[in-house]
Amino acid sequence: MLILDRATGQSVSPIEKMKLSREGSSSTAQVSAEYAAAKPNRLMIMKLSRRISEIIALLMGGKPVEAAEPVAQQDDQAGATRNPTAQFYDYDQNRKPAQRKKENAAAMALLAQIESGEVDGATLRAEQKQILAKYSGTGGALIGADGKKGSAYEYYTPKPIAEGIWDLMGELGFSGGKVLDPCSGSGIFGATAPSSALVDAV
Repeated sequence: MLILDRATGQSVSPIEKMKLSREGSSSTAQVSAEYAAAKPNRLMIMKLSRRISEIIALLMGGKPVEAAEPVAQQDDQAGATRNPTAQFYDYDQNRKPAQRKKENAAAMALLAQIESGEVDGATLRAEQKQILAKYSGTGGALIGADGKKGSAYEYYTPKPIAEGIWDLMGELGFSGGKVLDPCSGSGIFGATAPSSALVDAV
């Protein structure tokens, strides 16, 4: 996630971008590992999160989260009227690959129906939204609809981690604003966002 702001004008060379991307990936993996630990080190998580924010800002030409401007009043109202969707994202730490494969297949089948016009995507029922929310990608060597095997490093963020990151951002001083989720997957960060955050998801 990246807090959107005015560009700083900093230029980053392609080699520097590569180095920053690697450092960002490593830091993100460390944050995930800490959240999964029995006793997460919150100080380490805060430091890593600050660094991740700085890296993203450098790569995207923006400012780190601490420098973001507060959201305008009309944006607060827009966020407050958002339809809640967090309830669609069940988390089961014991979900096995076979269950993930079954749920992914159901989501892909529903998506095909939406794309063909058989199902109206604008008027999905709650159970259909939950089917789509259970899609978890092909990480862990699952085979996708395209027949390709997913990477061991690919994963969709579990709900407790997304909620934890929002909590951490609040502790770091984020009280609302525009947020970019450039790799939103099934939309977990938008679903768990506080009403003061306006999330643009890609």
